[in-house]
Amino acid sequence: MKTKILSPLCVFAVCAVSSPAFAQGELTPYFSLRAGVASGSAEVDIVGYKETFKDSAFTGSLAVGARISPISRVEFEYTHIGSAQDTKYGYVIIPSFDPAKLTGDFKSNTFMANVYFDMPYWSDKVVPYIGAGMGFSAVQGKLTLTNLLTNTSVSDSEDKVSFTFGGALGLSIPLNHNLAFDAGFRYLRIFYEDGFNIVSGTIGLRYQF
Repeated sequence: MKTKILSPLCVFAVCAVSSPAFAQGELTPYFSLRAGVASGSAEVDIVGYKETFKDSAFTGSLAVGARISPISRVEFEYTHIGSAQDTKYGYVIIPSFDPAKLTGDFKSNTFMANVYFDMPYWSDKVVPYIGAGMGFSAVQGKLTLTNLLTNTSVSDSEDKVSFTFGGALGLSIPLNHNLAFDAGFRYLRIFYEDGFNIVSGTIGLRYQF
């Protein structure tokens, strides 16, 4: 599993450091902070039946990167997605717990290498961008079965590191020579259990040195 995760990241790193800007020492470093809301759906196999848990949660990210050309930049990003819970009713997994509800609780910490392409063709006041990246996510998942009559419960949890890829679409608005406002949408696909899909909307600031 480690080979599958690290190999694409190594290719990404080699492409970045082999760029003309990197070779000539013309990189312009930056860091960015973003926050917003993430909407996720996790598919889990429960005694042979696939159940989908959906919820929204806070997300925040921190990235450090560099501009390697007038329209391209690379970065390494950490993203946290808070606890997202969803409850399903009518389960008879354990007969003595009938009637019962099943609650899924998921949160993740993601580390990715991203590449972005800015498109300052129409206006230098609003700059659209697209991006893509890959990395890995540390996911904490927990399922809790609760008896609705006695309020007693049993739970099972799984912490797993999974390969992740994603894409981004957004725009930035330069506020001055160094600072820009950022707003966009992101998609993450985490290969946890039968699939963990996350769509988030974020706003933030990017400071370029």
